[in-house]
Amino acid sequence: MTNKKGFTLIEVMISVALLALGILAISSGTMTVLTHNRRSADNMRAIAAAENMIEMIRSDSNQINTYNGFNTGNEPIVNPVAMAAKNFNIWQTQVKAISPGAFGTIVIGVAPSMLTVQTVAVQITIGNRVIILNTLVI
Repeated sequence: MTNKKGFTLIEVMISVALLALGILAISSGTMTVLTHNRRSADNMRAIAAAENMIEMIRSDSNQINTYNGFNTGNEPIVNPVAMAAKNFNIWQTQVKAISPGAFGTIVIGVAPSMLTVQTVAVQITIGNRVIILNTLVI
């Protein structure tokens, strides 16, 4: 009678393969979570930048039409004198810091049936995601 102790080579190979599959599944899930966390952080920074620009426009509402058509593809305004130009430079820096390729635009319009109220739309695009904040300024 022989004394058999330990594992066979087949048992060890199957155990290693199962362990590798488990580690692969965990690492794949981790990568997905990290990607979603980065996108969430980008979205939060974009929303904060859009809200910041809306507040800057509200604080400079006498010059609201100056903001119409601003987009972060434009060159920074050198030696800005007007508040709108200073605000644009600040906002452009914020948007570009969100993510490579992030792009922002501002559209000012007149609210339908309210001639003294203007609409403000701030849009920030990050890859294939678009964040739009709309508000009214009286």
